[in-house]
Amino acid sequence: MKIISCLVIVVFGLTLSSCAYISSLRTDSHDIIQEMILEEQYGHALDILAYAKPDKPDYEKLMQQKKKLLVLIDKLEKRTIHDARNFMRRNKWYEAQQAYEQALAKYPDSVNLKKSLKEFLLKRDLYLSHLERKLDLNRAYWLIANSSVQQAIIGVLSEAGEQYSELRDYQHQKEQTARHLLKYTFQALEKKDYSSAHTMLNLIDNLNVETLDEVQLADAKKQLKKVSLKRRLEQEKKTRQLISALTESVSNKNLLKARKQLDFIEKNKKQYSSSQELYNELETLYRHGVEQGMKAGRILYSLGKIDEALAIWVPLHRVDKDNQKLREHIDRANRVLEKLQDLGEAGNSILPPRAVQE
Repeated sequence: MKIISCLVIVVFGLTLSSCAYISSLRTDSHDIIQEMILEEQYGHALDILAYAKPDKPDYEKLMQQKKKLLVLIDKLEKRTIHDARNFMRRNKWYEAQQAYEQALAKYPDSVNLKKSLKEFLLKRDLYLSHLERKLDLNRAYWLIANSSVQQAIIGVLSEAGEQYSELRDYQHQKEQTARHLLKYTFQALEKKDYSSAHTMLNLIDNLNVETLDEVQLADAKKQLKKVSLKRRLEQEKKTRQLISALTESVSNKNLLKARKQLDFIEKNKKQYSSSQELYNELETLYRHGVEQGMKAGRILYSLGKIDEALAIWVPLHRVDKDNQKLREHIDRANRVLEKLQDLGEAGNSILPPRAVQE
């Protein structure tokens, strides 16, 4: 059967080639090609033109058609790729695929379209995988949230597991979702996305599925534990260095590094909970450093040195962006400067506007 199919394909290809050759021999081949161009059958038109010989009476005319045809093909390729990418940006993946299919129907031998289509299919598969993973994550949270309710029903009706198909479906969903999450865990470990791997394993534990491959699960946990230990030690070392730097010099540069480190730890606090005491020490030093800067600015402000106060507060606020008190200090100082400027009494103490803006 496979041999017959191959023969059919070969015969079909030879038939198309023969048709193109026969059409090229006709005296009205120019008109045939023109009709194909109007019908946007660019591939068939090029096939016929491929057989055109220099000794053919209308050879020059045919070459002019070929030149026009190549321009149309170039426009088709560029327009299709442009439209398909626009569809992708708007998450209209089916429309993008249709754009490629319609263009390739007009010119099946387009190298550019085939290459772009291949890239599109890879991106589509990645996006689809992302959506499927998101669906499994949402399902896992739902299954865990409803676990106590399901157990309560079973506690009321001892035969519920056999009697209610919903409960059997619930158990099946738990098992299937746990398997998917384990697969995603290994994918995350391969990509060094340890935060996602940590989340997946926590969900698997909370799903509490007995049918899961214990060897694979143990392997995933072992890999993550090894990586987590290494990363925890690295972050602890970095934190100690920042503590030492802040102890020696409370500069905006050191404060900014500390702020970034604290934000990172807060975002991944579950992974670094065992080092919380060390991070608390860094945060205490950070807050003390910010308060020192605020206090230094307040002293200058009270002495009427508003521009000098702003020279401390504005850079400090770039470090501690959520500090509402500091923001109020800056706003108040700027209002005072504006009033002094309006009254013409600011003198040399007034900074240019750009020096007091963040």
